[in-house]
Amino acid sequence: MSINKCFFVRSTLVRYKIDIGNLEILNLNKLYSANKFLDRRYQAYDQQTGEVLPKASFKGLFAENITFRPKAISSRMKITKVDELMKSIFDDFLRLEDNGRVAAILHQVGADSLALLLQARRAGKNISQEEMVTAMTVAYNKLGECAEKFIKKRFLL
Repeated sequence: MSINKCFFVRSTLVRYKIDIGNLEILNLNKLYSANKFLDRRYQAYDQQTGEVLPKASFKGLFAENITFRPKAISSRMKITKVDELMKSIFDDFLRLEDNGRVAAILHQVGADSLALLLQARRAGKNISQEEMVTAMTVAYNKLGECAEKFIKKRFLL
């Protein structure tokens, strides 16, 4: 008669989480996704008919007749420092206010092609969706590289 022995090995994975923030915005997890913030603070509407779309999203950014305007703030909505930070960037990106925030960020990370396209769009030139998506993809990658460099430099990794 044989006896089978069974051994269980328990492994523990050690993880480290680094949060980047300040006293007002504790970490990057507090930031909303772009479409969620857009829907939270803006209305998308058809310029020709005036019809308000049920949900604002960046898909409307490429439609010629769709534009955005800020939503009225309800008494139930709590405005945080994250809202204030993101609103100034979104207002500039959506051409509601020309405060230079988006161009400054893009130039800082080396995404000048998107900055030039956004400047041309602000001047009234038509930019193709393909051109815009390509420039946004490049800018996204450069922002990621910049964030990675910042973390490595800041935490000496």
